[in-house]
Amino acid sequence: MPDRRTVLRSATAAVLAGALPKGRLHAQGTGPVVLVTGTSSGFGRLTAESFARAGYRTVATMRNVGGENAEAARALGHMARAEGLELTVIDIDVSDDASVAEGHARAAAQVGPVEILVSNAGVGIPLPAALSMEATREVMETNFYGGLRMAHAVLPAMRERERGLLIQVTSALGRYTLPLYGAYCASKHALEAAFTALAYEMHPFGIETTIVQPGGYDTRFKENAARDVARYRDRIPPERQAPYADHLDAVGNILANTPTPPPQQIADAILAVAEMPRGARPRHVAEGPGMSDLPPLNDRLREVTEQSTRNYLRRPGWITL
Repeated sequence: MPDRRTVLRSATAAVLAGALPKGRLHAQGTGPVVLVTGTSSGFGRLTAESFARAGYRTVATMRNVGGENAEAARALGHMARAEGLELTVIDIDVSDDASVAEGHARAAAQVGPVEILVSNAGVGIPLPAALSMEATREVMETNFYGGLRMAHAVLPAMRERERGLLIQVTSALGRYTLPLYGAYCASKHALEAAFTALAYEMHPFGIETTIVQPGGYDTRFKENAARDVARYRDRIPPERQAPYADHLDAVGNILANTPTPPPQQIADAILAVAEMPRGARPRHVAEGPGMSDLPPLNDRLREVTEQSTRNYLRRPGWITL
């Protein structure tokens, strides 16, 4: 008989290959409440649209709904009205404690308790790690602390109900490191560590955790990163930039668009995880270009984590998820 890990990997591969179980999609507006962060563009936007079209009661969040993301918010609202979807746009800046608390409270009041959190919001500012502490702080506040803020917001109600699902979007760069993306890689490595720990800690409460690791896709992420790089370079005196001239020249290679598969693949993968039965969801989903080496690495790190749990924590409910 195959072990549980083999069963999970086979089930996940089937779902990601397009075998989404249509019978378990929901009549419009009757599905669980899902909150998606970072929906102004890219994976977040596509994921919010996919959940809403699948019948989930969807809360699409983004920062600065009344400012720079006003057009994105209007477009999502227009799509929802045109297609008769249960989708609500709410302003949440994941880098701000008060914004997270207020936005989550609005979502719960207007739509209902959050049953699935898709924590996707993120920024990348490719600069030499030694050049700007301010850029590093912004990346960590948004990517790492932002993911934890959102988890802290939804977990109390999930624990009370003894069920819930956390889907944290990390990156292939949460497992290896790319020069000039030191802050971004650090934030994604940190998310991998924190949400792996949360998976074990929340398991006794009936709360599941899946970490989705996208490969490289062309979305507006690179366009936003280029804007942020320019913003920080304007603040850094030329004499400080001079020693890093070669590094800064190489930033252009990172930001160059290259042909990739459609980013809808990630939205489909996230929806597929939500549609899987409780107890059958994988710990990691690695999807996209250049990801073939990640599943064996994820498996090996999981083995080490579970062995450490057995050796040091001795909590039977935490050991094998």
